Amino acid sequence: MFRRSLCSVALALALVSAGQSTAKAQTAEEVFRHCSERITSIAQRTRQRIHEITAACTPRIKELLHAGDVAHARELARHCIEQINTTSRNGIERIRAVCRECVHALSALGATELAALLEQHCHRAINSILEARTRAINAIHALFGDGGGG
Repeated sequence: MFRRSLCSVALALALVSAGQSTAKAQTAEEVFRHCSERITSIAQRTRQRIHEITAACTPRIKELLHAGDVAHARELARHCIEQINTTSRNGIERIRAVCRECVHALSALGATELAALLEQHCHRAINSILEARTRAINAIHALFGDGGGG
């Protein structure tokens, strides 16, 4: 008896959940808002991670340079720049994937103007990551005073 009730409760919850997702048909504006928030969040997290990598690498490179160990400092700089590039690339790829999915959804809803606005938002988000990447790499290169390091 208990087992049957538990199964009935589980089935009822599954049906309610399914009903909510289908009953919750989204308007184009809701899709746009949701997608914009996702893209902004990915860009913010990516820029934050770039900042964290740079903040962790910079003092270690400075220590190695101060100790006269330029070879290891350059090796660490290359590694840090590789991490920054990978983080940037991954964030940009995620934004592009979300953007494709969302532009398709908006187009299917007939909201071509919102789709175009979202594409602009995607480009701005990607550019913000590229700018953060450039600043971080330049900061690492500047530690060597000669524009080198990576």
